[in-house]
Amino acid sequence: MNEENRIGKLAQRARLETPPHVDVTHRVMAALRVKTRESAPRVDPLAWVAAASAAAAIAVLVAAFGFGESWTDTFMASRIDIPWWLL
Repeated sequence: MNEENRIGKLAQRARLETPPHVDVTHRVMAALRVKTRESAPRVDPLAWVAAASAAAAIAVLVAAFGFGESWTDTFMASRIDIPWWLL
């Protein structure tokens, strides 16, 4: 028997073969749920860092927009005393 014919017959038999039906989704999802519960990082300890960052950002925005209005007007900018903390 020719090797090409032999491989062709094996390929034809392989195409007719159906794989067994295996459902593992429930086991995989259960394992993922357990894994995420165990390894999920807590964000509670870092909440104060976020609060401090938000407060600093708000202070910078207020200062930038508040002083920006007076600094755009050249006449007012020449008459306003610059506070010591801004230098």
